[in-house]
Amino acid sequence: MEATQAATHASCLSIYIHIPYCEAQCIYCDFNTYVGREGQFAAYVDALCREVAETPALLATTLKADAASNPNLQSAICNLQSRPVSTIFFGGGTPTVLEAEQLAAILDTVRANYAVAADAEISTEANPGTVTETALRGLRTAGFNRLSMGAQSLDDAMLVTLGRHHSAREIGEAVQMARAAGFDNLSLDFIFGLPGQTKQQWQRDLEGAIVLDVPHLSVYSLIVEQGTPLARFIKQGRMSVPDDDAAGAMYDWTRQRLAEAGYQQYEISNWAKSPAFECEHNKAYWRNADWLAFGPGAHGHIAGRRYHHILAPTAYINRINEGKSTIKEETLDLRGQASETMMLGLRMLREGVDLGCFHARFGVPPEGFFASELDWLAQNALIVRDTARIRLTERAVPVANEVFVKFVLHSFFTIHNLLSGGQHRLRRDAGNAASAVIVLTPEGLTAEEEGAGLVIGRSDDLPGATALLQRQVGTIVVEVSRAV
Repeated sequence: MEATQAATHASCLSIYIHIPYCEAQCIYCDFNTYVGREGQFAAYVDALCREVAETPALLATTLKADAASNPNLQSAICNLQSRPVSTIFFGGGTPTVLEAEQLAAILDTVRANYAVAADAEISTEANPGTVTETALRGLRTAGFNRLSMGAQSLDDAMLVTLGRHHSAREIGEAVQMARAAGFDNLSLDFIFGLPGQTKQQWQRDLEGAIVLDVPHLSVYSLIVEQGTPLARFIKQGRMSVPDDDAAGAMYDWTRQRLAEAGYQQYEISNWAKSPAFECEHNKAYWRNADWLAFGPGAHGHIAGRRYHHILAPTAYINRINEGKSTIKEETLDLRGQASETMMLGLRMLREGVDLGCFHARFGVPPEGFFASELDWLAQNALIVRDTARIRLTERAVPVANEVFVKFVLHSFFTIHNLLSGGQHRLRRDAGNAASAVIVLTPEGLTAEEEGAGLVIGRSDDLPGATALLQRQVGTIVVEVSRAV
């Protein structure tokens, strides 16, 4: 990325809009989603549109203390409505459980209050079972130009097991309808390492995905999150998932097969047939750029300050209607911000961490924070650096989480601040030492854990990284020993 491109990315703004509703709960899902709330949809859309319009003033109030001593933050808040919006992403949940007219109304409200670029990427997630050609045409007419559908599998029995409300046939039909509606920029999500899945079954899934010939694929390894039905089924012995070696073999084959099929891997879990079909919104996240977030549980990031909204839709609607803020500020120290920037940036295999952008943001190169870590990673052929950027090596891609961990191992306390909603287990061992185990998951802390000498710490307001970081990084287990 040239310096002018870096400056362009830094000046632009992205917007995330959360639709917290689904037709059913998938057994693996721990996102902030709710089932059976159809009667709330209209009130939610009204409240969301009101929040979209009022957020600049609400943020100015919420971040007032910090902005007073931070000219960059103050300028960012003052210029929110004039900065060019380059990407908008409707996620969930399943946004397409709402009527196309409701989604269009939300998008119109964004356009009325922010400087949406004429060529902005405007995406919505969708479930293949909740779309019709008429609805898709309505979305396309409203200005949506990218559609991301959660296929997850092309095996009907597996889809039933997962609690998905669509069939393999409906996935193909949804792709055809989307194309007929004018969506050229299409993406499908798949998961491997599913309950009972063999490598051969996964190969059939991916071969079917290739036949569908969409220009973008997101392929994720299953993460078993605490508190989900899947975690409970596994604990009860009702289900099992492939071990790490089996899942690793699936990932290695996926990379090879998609390359053969003409897909370019631009991020650890994402492939596109050309750079034109890469997800620009997610790239804004991985660059740790600025984005506004609307809706319950949504996390935003402005000028190094992040914030989130309360989780419950009913409380969210009530507070908005009462003229009250739903925003809570999060705190992440400078080193924590640098850690997050490294971990997110290294997910982009071609772009990596832009050294010019890093220096502009933090005043020092990455070595100013992570000299020993970077030396170790380079000596072990896990990163490569040139004059412009730091990237993962080919060898590092399958074990990327081991690289990311290097940027949070400097202290247990920084990890504690960084991993919002993660688990923090402190076990006292012989020799008056403690072993800290941190698990990055979007779930949050379990209320209790079996095992002698195991202590669970919990904080609902634990400051740190957003659900974005947890979702993109996945689950990482870190063990650190320190004196106590």
